Amino acid sequence: MVKTAVAADLNGDKKPELIITGEWMPIKVFEYVNGKMVDKSESYGFQNTEGWWNKIIADDIDGDGDMDLIAGNLGENYKFSASKEKPFEVFAKDFDNNGTNDIFLAKHLNDIMVPIRGRECTSQQCPMIAQKFPTFLSFAESDLKGILGEDIENAYHKQAYIFSSVIFINDKGKFTIKKLPVEAQLSTVNGILVNDFDGDGKKDMLIAGNKFDVEVETTPADASVGLFLKGTSDGSFISTNPAESGFFAPYNVKDIKMIKTKNGIAVLVSSNNDLLRIFENKKNNLVAVNIKAKS
Repeated sequence: MVKTAVAADLNGDKKPELIITGEWMPIKVFEYVNGKMVDKSESYGFQNTEGWWNKIIADDIDGDGDMDLIAGNLGENYKFSASKEKPFEVFAKDFDNNGTNDIFLAKHLNDIMVPIRGRECTSQQCPMIAQKFPTFLSFAESDLKGILGEDIENAYHKQAYIFSSVIFINDKGKFTIKKLPVEAQLSTVNGILVNDFDGDGKKDMLIAGNKFDVEVETTPADASVGLFLKGTSDGSFISTNPAESGFFAPYNVKDIKMIKTKNGIAVLVSSNNDLLRIFENKKNNLVAVNIKAKS
């Protein structure tokens, strides 16, 4: 389920590493050693980083000379949540023996694991569950293993521990997590750009996303209108509202790219089943980014 990849020199050996990630995946780092790619993820500190990652880019965010990573995830404003203590989980197997895999999403409620969907939807997927649990109360009193039985032990199983969009700070080859501001967690992040957009000598960040294509029981992730994060002298970022930045992209955005034009820099915003939009960076002042949309 790889969704994104980037090549960058993370250890300062003048050779790029390959960084890949995606849905139900941790951040994976491969080094080119003796003619082959070798998984070195653990040595960089990327244990327990499984998430629903959509985008990863590399840049020296803190200005210390090495490459950091910025990663866009599902966000914290969604129906699902995840942590190391209470991971979000998926199980897949042909539980009812009809020739197709049955997929069960699960969460942790207090000290037990329970299915995301209730008895009605679950029994529509696996009719044998309606026979096993004739009442809603009997279903509610059981955990996931009690519902699916011993077959769960042999099912395809993945866990997610983090849904936040973050910066991975590179500290001499070891990476630590720093969450992006809360305004960046309102929806999925599918596109990330780093550049000094306002010309003040400090790197800024532009992000966009959303996830409109969801199944019927889950509302779309549509709270992102795009976000300009203004860089500061201490390496942190300040969220700027669209009225100040001019960047307004409340669409089903899947990626953003920066291009050079005769007037300077422009940002392309691509969205599913929608126009390709262009935002021009007009450096009229150093306070905010003046970006005008064209379609």
